[in-house]
Amino acid sequence: MIHLDMHRILCLLSIAVFLSIGDSFAQKYPIVQYTPKDGLSQSQVMSLFQDSRGYIWVGTKYGFNKFNGETFEQYPPDYKHFTTQIGAFAEDSKGHLYIQSDPGVLSYFDGKNFARIGAEWQMYHNLSIDDQDRIFCVNDEGTLYTVDADTLVAADWPSLENQKVKYIFYDKSSRSLIGHIDSVGLARISPQRYELIDPIFETRNKSFDEKSFLWKYAPNDQSVIEELSSGQYTFYVQVNGKEWLPFLRTKGNRCEVLRKVPFDWIFGFQSQTYLLESNTSNFISLFPAVLNDNQSVLYTPQGAWFGTEKGLVHVLLNGFRYFPENEVPYAWSVVEDAKKDIWIASYGYPLQRYNGQRLHPVKGYQEVMRQEMWKAQKFISRHSVHYMWYYQALRDKLGHLWLPEGGGVLWHDGKKFEFITRSIPAISAPTSIAFCLLEDPDRNLVLQGSQTAVHIFENRPPFRSRSLTPKEGMNVEGYVLSMALEKPGVYWFGGCNMISRYDDNIKQWKEYSAENQKYTGSCTGAMSFDTHGTLWLATIRGGLMYLDSRRDSTRTLPSGVPELEGNTFINSVALLDDDHLLIGAMYNLYVLDLKAWYESRKVVLKSYNHRNGFMGIETGQNGIYKDSQGKMWVTSGTVLSVIDPKKLNLKPQLSQTYITKLNRQPVPFVQFARDSVFQLPFGTNTFRVDFESVGGDKPFRSQYSYYVEGHSEQWSAWQKEPFVTLSNLPSGTYKLLVKSRMGSSDGSDSPAAALRFGVKVWPWKSPYVPYYAAGLMLLLGSVAGWYLLRQQKQLLQEQQRSMEQEQKNTQQTYDLKLLELQTAQAQINPHFIYNVLNTMKNLVYEGKIRLMIDSIVNLGDLMRSYLSASMSLDGTRQSLAESLITLEQEIKLLKMYIEFEQLVYPNRFHVLFEVSEELPVDYIQVPPMIIQPFVENAINKGLFPLTGNGTLTVRFWQETDETLVCQVEDDGIGREASRQMQATVLQAHRSAGTKLVEARAEACRSLGYLIDVQIADNVPHGTIITIKFQDLDS
Repeated sequence: MIHLDMHRILCLLSIAVFLSIGDSFAQKYPIVQYTPKDGLSQSQVMSLFQDSRGYIWVGTKYGFNKFNGETFEQYPPDYKHFTTQIGAFAEDSKGHLYIQSDPGVLSYFDGKNFARIGAEWQMYHNLSIDDQDRIFCVNDEGTLYTVDADTLVAADWPSLENQKVKYIFYDKSSRSLIGHIDSVGLARISPQRYELIDPIFETRNKSFDEKSFLWKYAPNDQSVIEELSSGQYTFYVQVNGKEWLPFLRTKGNRCEVLRKVPFDWIFGFQSQTYLLESNTSNFISLFPAVLNDNQSVLYTPQGAWFGTEKGLVHVLLNGFRYFPENEVPYAWSVVEDAKKDIWIASYGYPLQRYNGQRLHPVKGYQEVMRQEMWKAQKFISRHSVHYMWYYQALRDKLGHLWLPEGGGVLWHDGKKFEFITRSIPAISAPTSIAFCLLEDPDRNLVLQGSQTAVHIFENRPPFRSRSLTPKEGMNVEGYVLSMALEKPGVYWFGGCNMISRYDDNIKQWKEYSAENQKYTGSCTGAMSFDTHGTLWLATIRGGLMYLDSRRDSTRTLPSGVPELEGNTFINSVALLDDDHLLIGAMYNLYVLDLKAWYESRKVVLKSYNHRNGFMGIETGQNGIYKDSQGKMWVTSGTVLSVIDPKKLNLKPQLSQTYITKLNRQPVPFVQFARDSVFQLPFGTNTFRVDFESVGGDKPFRSQYSYYVEGHSEQWSAWQKEPFVTLSNLPSGTYKLLVKSRMGSSDGSDSPAAALRFGVKVWPWKSPYVPYYAAGLMLLLGSVAGWYLLRQQKQLLQEQQRSMEQEQKNTQQTYDLKLLELQTAQAQINPHFIYNVLNTMKNLVYEGKIRLMIDSIVNLGDLMRSYLSASMSLDGTRQSLAESLITLEQEIKLLKMYIEFEQLVYPNRFHVLFEVSEELPVDYIQVPPMIIQPFVENAINKGLFPLTGNGTLTVRFWQETDETLVCQVEDDGIGREASRQMQATVLQAHRSAGTKLVEARAEACRSLGYLIDVQIADNVPHGTIITIKFQDLDS
């Protein structure tokens, strides 16, 4: 598939300009041409068809294409099911597609698979399907064919015995097969009889070559009959459902409109394609190539599609026209004069005037501007005019024009010009830019927004004026970008980071800014009041905003459309009519339904872009103007657009989303008709799903969101990619929902496409494997705990004997290693382990599985820390440095150990950790597991014997010589009482723990790392242990 990007849109505009061959200097219809550069398989378009899903199928001389309005999908000829030249398409009631290709090939396509229908090798034409899914076509000999048992056979109809038929069509409105019978005429045909459509279509004794008829359709399925006789084409329409009357006739170089018709009609004439405009006698050239002879125009609600030898062409017929850039290069301002002519001010170019037919240059103002600019700015040339036109020109109530320019305002009363300049002393400017204009008609005033100033003029010469500057209270800094009139004498000014209300009657200012939290946007490029008195603001980085009178502050419209919210550029806003607001954004033009907004606060938006008529990109600041006929003129960075609101369909049109491929394999059309389940191959739980959006009000670029029922927690974020890869799904049946974001909004999402699919995988490929593993870990942990409890006493005794023997017989490095190992092993108190595991067993009984699993993980981390601390030193300074851990890690291990003690003995004691704020815990390093034995003794020997709750306090601070101090304090029974209570109890664990800490401290001291332990009684009871750490070699 080939995507259209912004460069593509700019190219389309250039093509449309090049192809415009009607009256130069006239408004053009938006036209988009598609060629192989855009993804079309071949330029010669021979057939067109729009199916029930909204896809457009394009037959060429090299296969066919499926077009979703944004991208093409090509189907090159396989010469089995279809050949190179595609002659026709048709669709049955199930949504299946039939393709007729030359010579004599007819096939069926269900979206995934092709099947060929048996037929003789001859040419067939006019493929048609009736409401009973019967298939018809005719051959070159005039024989009617139908399909019987998947084979194309001649229809044995008594009504056509000895008759030749050409050009058959099935008319859905009358549910009849219509054909041109040789020497009879155009008739409705049934197996038993035929009936002439109208006597005027009788061709008695005339062959096909002498006179022939084609049945065609105009917009809204209006039937049109085309007659060809002696080189003359005549088009007929049925009036009031009765009489058929001609409305257009062409022959040679002559084209005659016989009567007006209520629809647009596209036809070929003089090797070009023309448009007869509805309800007029005007016909204009659309395209410099004629319609293909066997090609009917495909009309849609937005316009028409037609095929030519130069590609597929789409013309928009929904109220939009435009001036191409070669005629109006860069329009910044538009205004209508008293004669109904439109004046166009293009930045950097001379003024132009459009009289409804052609563009003309405006003359007589250049010298006036030169003279006045030279008077004001002596340093510029007398002969230079830069044409720096700005925004929002106006015609005042006297019919005089005011055009804003970089040096002032150009005024015209229909006869003469004057150029009005004013200085701004505050910034030493001899002239002032006219960034925007505003009329106060009741007070006969015109306001000019400039830099840090607003000039207020009388609307007649000599244009007496006064200025609003910071001296008069002007609080808009920088440029005054936009203005609006609330009521006579009350004005609103928009700038950057604020807007301001000024009541000229009482000389009072009111500011709305970020500082007083009344304005959250950035620059306000345009503002407009609606008929309800609400002020609407087009802002940068604030979206479309409005003034909430109840809160007396601005708010962003909650539209749900990203382009109108947040960090975006809204350049213009103006009333389309009393019930609709027109909004110009970067990529789209929007119409807001004000009636729905005020009735229910429901945001209903209609969007327009290059897909449905608006060919501009980035509407101009203050760039919307309504003329006396109600037409809207919209400037942009590319073209000047003209909109006829009477022809606009303002109701949002829903787009349809379809899932097209599963694991890159096409999905049949039938998925849209019933709830099918697609089973993925066994073992596949990671796969790709492709989707696309068709029809409706498509955004500038389509975006998608998806949701998998039973798997996803919520809808995915919006994405531009038309596919998603789902991975690691467990076995089961799922339902995938996909929706596309509309360019418009009616307060609800567009319909979602659904696809049910099945997954079957081995259990070990399931995402639930971690839960299975957790259960297995629980079982193994229980077994390991039982074994550990049985072996612990014997293991401790053997380790003690080994330690004593090694202290006597091995070198210092081996002693250190054994001491480290014994320290960790001695601290794995069997009673502690037993109690923890017993508590975990109770958690299982209580159903607290998550807490139990977390406890197992933490116990593993603690045991691993013990063992890591035991394997650190080998007697060298380097090994000591490598064994150090950060104080932050040491505190984490202490807290983990204490949490286990509190898990076993809940509510027995409180813990306080006091760490100095100046202490860099993530930088200071200490030997691991030095503090833990003292914390353990404080808990087991000091706090547990208490009859009530006790408190354990662990403090850390650093002295001035960078010595780290740790203090372990408890308010337990104290050392003396503990010794008496434990006199008859085996103390192997305690003595081993304290002795090993002392040995490790001595070993570290020998390597230049000081560890000093001091034990004192607490007052009134308890114990205080102070441990000091200092690296003497640092």
